Amino acid sequence: MCKVSIIVPTYNVAPYIRECMDSLINQTLEEIEILCVDAASDDGTRELLEIYAAKDCRVKILDDIMHSTGYAKNIGIEAAKGEYIGIVESDDHVALETYECLYNCAVRYHTDIVKGNYKAFTGEGTERICALKAVSLNKEDYNRVIGLQESNRFFNWDMYTWTGIYKKSFLEEYDIKHNESRGASFQDVGFWLQTFAFAKTAYLLPGYFYHYRRDNPYSSVHQSDKVYEMIREYEFGMKRIEKGMETVQKETGRISAQGIRAGIPEKMLAGIYSGMYRSCAFVYGILAEQFRQEFAERFCRDMKAAFSEHRIDRSLFTEEEWRGIRYIADSPKAYQKYRREIEDCKKRNQKAVFQIVDKYEEHIIFGAGSDGSNLHAFLKMNGKEKTAAFSDNAKEKWGLFLNGIPIIEPKEIISKYQNALVIIASMLYSEEIRRQLSEMGIQEEHIYICDVGRTIPQYL
Repeated sequence: MCKVSIIVPTYNVAPYIRECMDSLINQTLEEIEILCVDAASDDGTRELLEIYAAKDCRVKILDDIMHSTGYAKNIGIEAAKGEYIGIVESDDHVALETYECLYNCAVRYHTDIVKGNYKAFTGEGTERICALKAVSLNKEDYNRVIGLQESNRFFNWDMYTWTGIYKKSFLEEYDIKHNESRGASFQDVGFWLQTFAFAKTAYLLPGYFYHYRRDNPYSSVHQSDKVYEMIREYEFGMKRIEKGMETVQKETGRISAQGIRAGIPEKMLAGIYSGMYRSCAFVYGILAEQFRQEFAERFCRDMKAAFSEHRIDRSLFTEEEWRGIRYIADSPKAYQKYRREIEDCKKRNQKAVFQIVDKYEEHIIFGAGSDGSNLHAFLKMNGKEKTAAFSDNAKEKWGLFLNGIPIIEPKEIISKYQNALVIIASMLYSEEIRRQLSEMGIQEEHIYICDVGRTIPQYL
């Protein structure tokens, strides 16, 4: 019995494919198949895949005749024999226990989707830097069965599809597909929208299973001219949801007289539009300057329409996001000014943290989670990394290592690193941590609070 089918779209990834494939064929869950869907690679990738297929009967090679990662994933899902579907990008890799953990959880709790957190990395060997990334920023979402139809806030979860596995029968029931647009341009988005629109249950595991490469120059997030691909993904996703909702309505005998779009519940649309805002705000940040005005005009039209149709739910946005959506709904010019102010603020904050780090021979990063690891990666990438240790109030982290650096309990700071700078990387608890450090005897001038979200680049 094949428990999980893992789909790997490939095209000219010879420098990365060995690490990817080795992480798959050595999974602790043996009842898997690995479907490599190759788009006529001519750099040696295909030959390497054939070597793996010759040695391991679980590896199968299919052909992507359209040179579309969406098409590759679709034919992979169609050919899959597994109970669950996993997707791995060919320049990434996964922890060896990934699919055993995800599958066992799916079977135990009978969920449509199981997801885990991931690590974003750059570099190779001893120079590799990892930043921890959470699928949900709400800790209460982990280690419990989530009823996805209970709240539209789940559209705020990270949208990457490769963080989890999906029950194949669920994908087939709602005819969930990837957009088959050419190349590789955010095709995760349309698939993510459909799965979250129709899945009844999901489960989040707190482990970091997937390892996501951030330094492949050919990745879509590094292409600064992809102006409308993200918006087209949302259009594709909503059309697919409309089709699925129409099917559900017919099956239940409830067909809306107002047309197909009316079949998408307003609550769900509000969740989708909150995701659209974040996605488009991200795209604006990676676009080349010459494309930003054009994109902002389209972004503005879409958000104004969403406001006029009452599809914006204030509760789904942070204070900063709400500022942004109000600016973009005002005018492209207002939004562009707002984004320039954010970028200028980040430059000032970066200069400030560099200046204070330069004054010390070493520093401690307080916060061994997402913010702390991202700050460490940012400092190291800019030649400012003098991190002697991480510290955290979470006892379960003491004695572990993050990027090869020890995680110590707070009391060790004063006993071992009396002259070090302590950088607080958790804004949510920054004042509590500051008081804690002061009460431990650390002088105020040796404590620095870093607002990581307002300091590091948006894509790190």
